[in-house]
Amino acid sequence: MNLNTSSQFTERDALDHVWSWFTLHAGQRIQVINFHLAFTGLFVVAYATSLNAHRYGQASGLAIFLAIASLALFGLELRNKELVKASEDALKVLEDEMSESLRIPELRLVLRVETTKSRLGSHGRILRALYTFTIVFACAGAIAAGLL
Repeated sequence: MNLNTSSQFTERDALDHVWSWFTLHAGQRIQVINFHLAFTGLFVVAYATSLNAHRYGQASGLAIFLAIASLALFGLELRNKELVKASEDALKVLEDEMSESLRIPELRLVLRVETTKSRLGSHGRILRALYTFTIVFACAGAIAAGLL
């Protein structure tokens, strides 16, 4: 298969490729968030159960593990964010071409989203706050359990 001849591929092929990339990594991003929320919920229950049973060392260990796991999941979030952004850059080019060809400026969706900011902030900012909150409170929980 010779990939050097551009006539083999159409704009539709490019759009399908970019959209597949985007949906894969945006989906992974959501899965990591969902896993983090479920994982955190389970660990909070296990932590509270350990405290109620006066197993402070176990509670401290669970909290430390939660902090480390949250840090690792935040790393995955940052990588998935980069991968989604890469597809957005390619989508922007394809949307520009479609918008000009069809004379529909509203097709520049990625550009519109980038220039219109939400009052709540970006997904990245909100998720950074979520992971930071979890890590800080998990560390505080580890210290508190260690003091009991």
